[in-house]
Amino acid sequence: MKTDLISRWYIDVRSAKTSDLMSFDLAQHLPRRLSIGPALVITDHPAILLSVIRKRWMKLLHDIETQRSRTLDRRKRDSFAKEIAHLHESRFTSKERLAYNADALFATAAGVKACRAPYTTIYLTTTITPVELAACLTHLRQGGLLAVYGEWHTAYDGALAALG
Repeated sequence: MKTDLISRWYIDVRSAKTSDLMSFDLAQHLPRRLSIGPALVITDHPAILLSVIRKRWMKLLHDIETQRSRTLDRRKRDSFAKEIAHLHESRFTSKERLAYNADALFATAAGVKACRAPYTTIYLTTTITPVELAACLTHLRQGGLLAVYGEWHTAYDGALAALG
């Protein structure tokens, strides 16, 4: 993870060779970030990615419930119970009109303009223009995380500099 030059956000460039690996990584990373605050996921097909993440979310929930049932340690059981409650309470949407009530919004880069602000985490799962990146970053809290799946394009540096 690297810190950008203007020290307003953290930038994490995550490698994902396939969409399957990207969705797996996102489903593993998202619960921790949602415990800090709301997240925005920028993708080409919000409804499709949302359904994939929900399926992986339910699998993760089942795995944690299985781990909880296999342990006798009271502290571990309580920790698993808190994690299960957190996973159950998390709300997702791909509809901008429902964004105010959601913990994670899945949207296109063009749909970001109507989003509520601020988010503590923004995930970029697709390549966007520097102008779209600048629009997305207006919705990211200071000290928030920008997670980019794929490669960091040098054109993004200009968008960061323009906001600084």
